[in-house]
Amino acid sequence: MWYRILSAWVATLAGSGLVMADGTPPMATSPLFGGHQPAAAASTATNPLFGAHQVSSQADSAIAAEPEAVGPRIWGEVDYLLWFERRQRVPLLVGTLKDSLVNTADGVSSTATPLYPTNGRISFGGINGLSARIGGQVADGFGLDIGGFALERSSIERTFSSSGSPSLLATFTRPGDGRGVNLFFAKLPPNGYAGSIRVEADSQLWGIDGNVRRPWYHLVADRTDLLSGFRYVNLHENLSINNRSDLSDGSILRVTDQFRTQNHIYVAQIGLQSYWYGSGRWDLNYFGKIGLGGASQRVEIAGNNTLTGFEDEKTGLYTQASNIGNYERNKFVAVGELGLKLGYRITERLHAQAGYNVLYVSSVVRPGPALDPVVNDANITYVANPPADPINRRPAFSFARASTDFYAQGLTLGLSLQY
Repeated sequence: MWYRILSAWVATLAGSGLVMADGTPPMATSPLFGGHQPAAAASTATNPLFGAHQVSSQADSAIAAEPEAVGPRIWGEVDYLLWFERRQRVPLLVGTLKDSLVNTADGVSSTATPLYPTNGRISFGGINGLSARIGGQVADGFGLDIGGFALERSSIERTFSSSGSPSLLATFTRPGDGRGVNLFFAKLPPNGYAGSIRVEADSQLWGIDGNVRRPWYHLVADRTDLLSGFRYVNLHENLSINNRSDLSDGSILRVTDQFRTQNHIYVAQIGLQSYWYGSGRWDLNYFGKIGLGGASQRVEIAGNNTLTGFEDEKTGLYTQASNIGNYERNKFVAVGELGLKLGYRITERLHAQAGYNVLYVSSVVRPGPALDPVVNDANITYVANPPADPINRRPAFSFARASTDFYAQGLTLGLSLQY
């Protein structure tokens, strides 16, 4: 059958005056099923459903009902990614205060000047990554593909140190009266001391998906494939705040808060991918996918503080007995992806491509939003003369505050190979 199909295809090209004896390269094709092939008006017709040209000449009537075998049987592509994740919402973690206010009655509650983050967001900037995909035509009008992507683990570290001037402080809000409080880790004399605050955050995103592909109606394109399949996405992030004070009596205070989040996302998805073949060596393809399913979400909160001469305590500043622990839930989510690629045919089989992608997830948990800046300092043993407030259990954890929607988007640049 394949010999007859190939013979009919060559005969069709020859009848159209497009046999490549003159060295003219063949027209670009869909990665799985091929594209529109030039054909003589008298010898071809168009299938209204799949758009594949069917042979209809009398000499080849024996195979007129069979789809034409055009395009590569196997293809693969590799892309470099430069993506940007949605910035993470985080309360003020490091601040400072004018020296003239530090040792006054207003110093504890005066509005601090932000040092980090300055705009209430943590950003990792551009993140490098790779994506790869392979596919094949397993039968006429029926194909499979599988692929995935991974962004490198991106991290940031901000360390602020002071001998006492300028001051370094953490801020929180008291639950009873809503009053803002500055907790100094470095301040001027009298009773001054040196100190530092270090903030560390990291994030890693990766995913895989596989699809069954079928030719479909043409939608503002030379060809459109219908996709249906499965997708998995993994987002894992950490945030830690490490405070240190070198007190005047020689003792050292260390306070640590840690927040970790994990998101395992599983969805069934459908989508469309369209191909447009321009003149010469250029082509364009664009796709959209939407999936519905579930996410397994986990948040881990831990803390620690140590003071020279005393036993360690398993609490920090934003991590107290009221919120320390592990929290898990399953959540219904939607995942969507859009992509666009402009291709240039280097050779008949090798293509260069550049494009843009955006990936969206309706719900994830992130460590920044999981941090509750409302703290009952009556429970903090290293705070001098804390107010008596045994009722308000803060900080607290809630999935409503810790969850948010998420997106990652950016540029792609790579190569594809077709056989």
